[in-house]
Amino acid sequence: MIISEGRATFESGYKNRSKDIILRWREQDETGAWVRKEKIDKEFKPYGFVDPRRIYDKVGENPYSPSSYRQLKIYEVEDAAKRYRGVIDKDCNAVNAQGDKLWKITFNSPSTMDRFRWKYSHDANNQIKSSFDGTYEFDVPYTDRYMIDNMDEIHRFKPRLVFIDLESTQFTDEEHGPRYPYLRREGHGMRGYQEINTIGCYDNFSETYVQWFQHPEIPTEDEVHRDGKLEKFDEHLVEVRRFADEKSMLQDFVEWVELIDPDMFLAWGMGFYDLPTLYTRLEATGVGADMLSPSTLGFHQHCGDVNKNGQYGWTTQPLIGRVVVSLDRLFARVFKDASNQDLPSNKLDVVGEYTLGRGKTDWKPDFYAKDYIKDEWNFLYYNYRDVELMRQIDEKYNIIEGQMALQELCVSSFTSTFYGTNFARVYFMRKADFKQHTGMRMRPKDPRTDEDDKIEGARVLDPHELETVGMHKNVVILDYAGLYPAMMQAYNTSWETKVIE
Repeated sequence: MIISEGRATFESGYKNRSKDIILRWREQDETGAWVRKEKIDKEFKPYGFVDPRRIYDKVGENPYSPSSYRQLKIYEVEDAAKRYRGVIDKDCNAVNAQGDKLWKITFNSPSTMDRFRWKYSHDANNQIKSSFDGTYEFDVPYTDRYMIDNMDEIHRFKPRLVFIDLESTQFTDEEHGPRYPYLRREGHGMRGYQEINTIGCYDNFSETYVQWFQHPEIPTEDEVHRDGKLEKFDEHLVEVRRFADEKSMLQDFVEWVELIDPDMFLAWGMGFYDLPTLYTRLEATGVGADMLSPSTLGFHQHCGDVNKNGQYGWTTQPLIGRVVVSLDRLFARVFKDASNQDLPSNKLDVVGEYTLGRGKTDWKPDFYAKDYIKDEWNFLYYNYRDVELMRQIDEKYNIIEGQMALQELCVSSFTSTFYGTNFARVYFMRKADFKQHTGMRMRPKDPRTDEDDKIEGARVLDPHELETVGMHKNVVILDYAGLYPAMMQAYNTSWETKVIE
C-alpha cells in the first residue's frame, strides 16, 4: 500500500501541508494481472488530544525554569484551539495512562496542528515535559493516523519495482559545465557541475533491463527511443536508448516511467545520490522532477525538493504516489537483523562480493572524461552490473517482500516499517486504551534530513591532535557482547533503585 500526503501549498512564505491523503495499490483482475487502483481522500482531518488542566504558555526565556511557563485556564485552552481553527470534542472518551480525561482537537490541516504543537508542547527536558506538557499524540505521522483510523487490514499485492542507477559526467567549473545550467538554489551546488549520461533500470513486471545513454557525438537523427537496440550483458538482453543530449534522454525516461507506472524506485544511495541528482537535472533541463510522480494525481503530482545539504533523508518520501527506497540503508538493517553482524562495507561492490560472490567490474570509468562514448560498451556494462547486483540482493534476501509483510502485519505506512520504534508506535496505538504523550520535537532539525546519521555514540579522539597517526603493531581491539546489561547488573542500576537528590 502506498500512502502519501497531498501536495503542500505556500502562502506568504509559509508552507501549508495538505490534508488530502493519496492511496495507491493494485488488485488482480480476472486474468491475474495486477491492475492499478487509486484513491484521494479529501475528508480526513488530523487531530490530537490535550489535558485541559495542563496546557502551558511559555512566557520566559529559560526553558528549564518553571517560572517560564504560565498555566492556561480552561476557557483559554478553548480560545487557543479556536485561534488555530481547531474543533474541540470534550466527550471523546479518551484518557491518558493515568486515566485523566482528555479533549480531542481536530484541525483543518496538519500545518495548523503543527503550529498548535510548537506553541503548547514543551519538551526542553524530561522534567519540563512531564510538568508542563499536556498534549498527546501530536507527533503521530499524518499518514499513519489515517491508516489507524480507517484501515484494519492491507491486502498484499505484487509491487512493480524499478531498480535504478545513474552515471554522471563531472565538470570542474561553470564555464566548462553541463550544457543545461544547474539550479541556483540552496542544496544544489554540490551537483552543479554534473550531467547525467547514463540511466540504468530493471523492471520486475516485464523482467526487462533498459538503459538510457547520451553523448553529443550521437547524431540527433540516430536517436533510438522505444525501439532501442539490444545489447547482451552476461546472460541478459538490455534495451539501450541513445540520445544526443541530456534533456531528450530525461524526457524519454520520464515518459517511460509514466507508461509503466511503478510502485517503487530502488537505488543504492537513493537519498544520498540518485534521487537528488535526478531532481536537480530534471529541474535544470526543464523536464521537471514532478514528472516522476503519477500524472493521474493531477495537482498532487509532485516531487519534493532536496534539503540544504543537497540530499534526502534515507527514509524521506519526496515522491507523491510512489515509494522510494534507499536500498543500501534498508539492506544494512535487514542484514544485521538476520545475521547479528554489520556489513563489512556499505559499498555495493563490496556488498556484492560479500553476499553474492561477485561485485562490479574490473573496468572503472573516468567520470571526468568527456569522450566516454569511446568506452560506451564498458560504460553501459558497468552501469548494468550495479542494477543487476541490486536486483540479486533483493531477490536473495526478500528485502521488499519482507517490508511489505511488516506493513501488512502492522497496517502502517511503508516508511514506518524501517524502524522498530515507528513500527511499534503504530502497532501499540491500535491496541492501547490510553493516549500517549506527544514525543520530543526535533526543532530546528530539517524534517527532510535523517537524524540517524547525526547521533554521536561516543567521544572520538583526533589522531592528528594526539600525534598518533600511522600504523601501529600489536594492537588488540576488544568488544564485549552484552556489556551494558552486565554493567547494569553489577551496579544494580535501574529506575526503581536510584534516588536522585
